[in-house]
Amino acid sequence: MDGQCNEIFPPSLKSKDVDLVAEEMARHQTVKDKVMQKVADEEEAKRKAAEAAFLRRAEEARREAEEKARLKAEEEAAQKRAAEEAARKKAEEEEALRRMAEEAARKKAEEEAARKKAEEEAALQRAAEEEARRRAEEEARLCAEEEAAQIAAEEEAARLEELEELERAAQEEEEEEREEMDRLCVETFLACTQLKPSGQPYFRAPLKGTILYTKQMRPCRPPGTSVKVQDSNFYSLSTFLQFLEGEGLLTLKPGETDPVVTSIRHAACAKYEYVPGCWRKKATISAAPSLSAKPSLLSSIPSLRPSGMSSFQ
Repeated sequence: MDGQCNEIFPPSLKSKDVDLVAEEMARHQTVKDKVMQKVADEEEAKRKAAEAAFLRRAEEARREAEEKARLKAEEEAAQKRAAEEAARKKAEEEEALRRMAEEAARKKAEEEAARKKAEEEAALQRAAEEEARRRAEEEARLCAEEEAAQIAAEEEAARLEELEELERAAQEEEEEEREEMDRLCVETFLACTQLKPSGQPYFRAPLKGTILYTKQMRPCRPPGTSVKVQDSNFYSLSTFLQFLEGEGLLTLKPGETDPVVTSIRHAACAKYEYVPGCWRKKATISAAPSLSAKPSLLSSIPSLRPSGMSSFQ
């Protein structure tokens, strides 16, 4: 009907005819709206029916799931109660077995303790008898050993006295040799510092201590002798040079590990007199033990300067 109305195209319409067409189109639109409304109402009813059916099925599914969960929980609770009951019975059985084992172990320990006590008493009695026998033998042995020890002690004392005597002699000989080397080192140094007839020195400072020792001192040693500072009471060239500096015979460059002689005091060397034996005696006095601090190497070097020579310029 709608299509037919849309295809009507009158060749010419009067105002009355136009009104009839408008009324027909309005009526047609009204019918169409009712049909569309009816279709929409039917669709809405179907949708609501579907939603209600879906909700009903969902509710049934939920109830069914809840019932299954309840049944499963009841089953698990029953299983748990059965397991707890079995565990309780097993624990009671184990506790009974443990008590029986402890009682058996206690009885066994008491029997073992009684047996050990009897054995210990028997062993103590045997030990007492053995100790009495051993003491008798020990007393006899000690008497014999005491006599032998007395003889051995007398022999050992004689031997030690002889060894001490030999050691003292060796030490005295070594001290004499070191004192002689002390004197030879000092006199050789004094000899190498002598001036030429013109009054000029044979060598000039500054120079290293090793050069002074090897190139100047050693050639001035007496024939048939050897100058070795390590065989003297100085023990090292550095200590020897520090001793000479302390005596006012030379000066050293401070802070050098390898000593450097900066000047030779020829006037002081010409007047200097070395006293044999003073080194060892004064070194022994200066090396006395101190509780406050350990003395330095220079503090243990004695001064051999004669009493009449306070300083050298």
